[in-house]
Amino acid sequence: LAEFDARYTQDGDGVHGARATAAAVAAALGGATVEESVGAALAELPPATEIGRNARHAVELARTADSAFALVPLLEHQIVDHVYSYGVAAAETVPVALALALAARGETTAAVPAAACL
Repeated sequence: LAEFDARYTQDGDGVHGARATAAAVAAALGGATVEESVGAALAELPPATEIGRNARHAVELARTADSAFALVPLLEHQIVDHVYSYGVAAAETVPVALALALAARGETTAAVPAAACL
């Protein structure tokens, strides 16, 4: 359903991002851990796409970060595109969301304010 809906306005990374987000949310609602939910999202992102590469890189950065806020500078310099800055580009927003959720250990009170810094 997420892919069907996304295809009206998106292609490529946008569709992959919709599928990944739907998979992560479905996993979380089913009782999965944050790590499992992120894994479900990554399974929907082809490795040879920009969104797939960015997501895997962002998640690796998150696994070494002490907190969501500590992750912000790394995401800012390694994931977020400052030349073509478009705040809803799936190839950046989905990887950032997955990484911040992981670094915040599922605590939205840490992940959301950190996201606002980007």
